Amino acid sequence: MFFKVLLLGVLGGGVGAGLAPGAAPVQAVPQQTAPHQLVGTVASRSGEPLAGATVMIVANRNSSVITNSAGRFLLPSPQPTPELHVSFAGYYDTTVVMPPAGQPLVVELRPVARYKKQLKKQLKSADKAWRKN
Repeated sequence: MFFKVLLLGVLGGGVGAGLAPGAAPVQAVPQQTAPHQLVGTVASRSGEPLAGATVMIVANRNSSVITNSAGRFLLPSPQPTPELHVSFAGYYDTTVVMPPAGQPLVVELRPVARYKKQLKKQLKSADKAWRKN
């Protein structure tokens, strides 16, 4: 609460707000909003939605989202049709190009063969190495 009052006082400007006489008040910088909203669904090849899949813009690795329980995502983007990188544990990563506005994007990920067996083997090996030390 104190921070909000202090911030409002500084942004309000003036001598009483803590600024020196003759000092210019601080101007708030508007946040830049992405002009495009990318919407799509991530699913397995069988059509089952994949909740928790990561979807990111290839050109901007800082711009990523996680799919919801229905496998859907909403990602703000400065470009209307960027290249997207989609990943999910147990499935091969995929790179796709967003279709033009108005067309839905459905990304189908292909499962890694014998993923659970590989994971169990790695776990067993790591456990053995840990117990050895």
